[in-house]
Amino acid sequence: MKAGIFYCHKSPRDSGKEQMDFKESIEQIQRRLAESTPRKLQWPEFTPAAVLIPFLNRQGEPHVLLTMRTDTVEHHKGQISFPGGAREPQDRSLLETAIRETEEELGIPGYCIHILGEADDFPTITNFMVTPFACVVDPIPEYRPNQAEVAKVLEVPLDIFLTDRHFEIQKRTYNGQTFPVFFY
Repeated sequence: MKAGIFYCHKSPRDSGKEQMDFKESIEQIQRRLAESTPRKLQWPEFTPAAVLIPFLNRQGEPHVLLTMRTDTVEHHKGQISFPGGAREPQDRSLLETAIRETEEELGIPGYCIHILGEADDFPTITNFMVTPFACVVDPIPEYRPNQAEVAKVLEVPLDIFLTDRHFEIQKRTYNGQTFPVFFY
């Protein structure tokens, strides 16, 4: 099966809301990441992993790049995810892991990835400790999805994730720590 690329153009701005500005949004994200210290969780039983949270400039509006995993991958079958994966022995850092995995999954070369900052570590129920890195992808290359890992490539306007009617936050406690879990 060949991976499809889906562009979501319906967003809250379609109902009269003003379009989000790419440059302002990215500056705000970068500022917030710079002003905070990422929470680092040291849970040795968890496998270190990293993802990119890629932002794209589509006609002056920020979009988020996501993937839908295939039903044949070992972990997280059929889930919507950020590009990334487990740290390999040759990776010098988790940032290198995130960039390597993104190139493997989507064919995005490292020179297109511009890091904005690091966010809090997040444990998964499958025992991965995920370190996310926000980035801008520029220029936006032609995607070359790895068909064994990626069923679909999704570009979603950022403002969809910021509108109350599109998501719910629930608190979950795991390993003695409480985390927000986001549902979209």
